[in-house]
Amino acid sequence: MNHWKETAEILSRIAELTAAGRRAALATVVHIVGSAYRRPGARFLIEESGDTMGSVSGGCLEADVREVAKGVMAAGPPSLRHYSTGSDEDMVWGLGLGCNGLVDVFIQPATEGPLAALADRLRSLLAGDSPLALLTVVDDGGSGEGSGAMLMLEPDGTVQGSLGSADLDRLAAEQARGLLPAGRSEVHTVAGRRVFIEVLPPPPHLIVC
Repeated sequence: MNHWKETAEILSRIAELTAAGRRAALATVVHIVGSAYRRPGARFLIEESGDTMGSVSGGCLEADVREVAKGVMAAGPPSLRHYSTGSDEDMVWGLGLGCNGLVDVFIQPATEGPLAALADRLRSLLAGDSPLALLTVVDDGGSGEGSGAMLMLEPDGTVQGSLGSADLDRLAAEQARGLLPAGRSEVHTVAGRRVFIEVLPPPPHLIVC
């Protein structure tokens, strides 16, 4: 599923919040196994006021994600959450979620940190018409460093941001280039770190004659 328009709208809201000096956190679906309401790349913005935009599920995961986001906004580190949306015998807090699958959601600061540093440039690229890739370290492999680091592969091959080192950036960018033609968004293990490689292809145009 293409999350181009949703991402652009959320980035516009992040710009407004940043200008107003207000905090927010962003939750992103990074991996699913089995069935899930939303696919990798789906986003859910949580503002410090409690207002939200977008979603990561059919409505059953958002309450917990909001609680995690509060901690992330309170100067906490990013958080990778694993949810089981299973059968009646395997439910989240006794709620049947209607799907039999696993969902990984990554929650990070939205108005500060690596995402904020790339937000303006990413928003300008989403006003264009060329595919790009956004890479995020969602699990640093236990090193205690690097979770939430981001890198953007622009349409012309330019790299913005960093995942922590030149070698890691090079290896991850190579993985991203391999995913661009198919438009797939996946989590890959790169140099011992789990990196969510999100490919954002532009939406198709409809020409009516």
